[in-house]
Amino acid sequence: MKHGRWIWVLVIAIALTGPVLAGEKHPCTAGTQDCLDKMVAKMQHKGWVGIEYEKKDKSGTPVVGKVIPDSPAAEAGLRKGDVLVAVNGVKYGDDDEAKWKKVKKSWTPGSTITYTVDRGGKSKEIDVTLGQVPEEVLAAWIGEHMMQHATVELAQK
Repeated sequence: MKHGRWIWVLVIAIALTGPVLAGEKHPCTAGTQDCLDKMVAKMQHKGWVGIEYEKKDKSGTPVVGKVIPDSPAAEAGLRKGDVLVAVNGVKYGDDDEAKWKKVKKSWTPGSTITYTVDRGGKSKEIDVTLGQVPEEVLAAWIGEHMMQHATVELAQK
């Protein structure tokens, strides 16, 4: 199957599966195939936690909305409703991008990260040993991003 067709099949499949686990801050300016190749190369070596989170209130504090069954998060004991306070000592809400890049760079399969959570008003540290991103999650993340390309390409026609 040609690359262009493969991308459209992926985009349509992901569009039909509902919400996914990742978001984008800035529109991508790379070409579709170039972007796809880079994302696959980069993301296949990322560590996976296995949670979905939502913002608690206007403060933007993340709260665990879902723990994926059999994920590293589930095995570590993260729970729906846990308020995410910090990861590896970097507090959520800290706008120091260099700190966050350093934290995220260390997220590889097999590495351990420490979440500080507020659970029922009590602070708790939870160590999570990251797993390999499951293929269906990787496809969802990439598919969501590729939707940007599809939208831009359709608008240009």
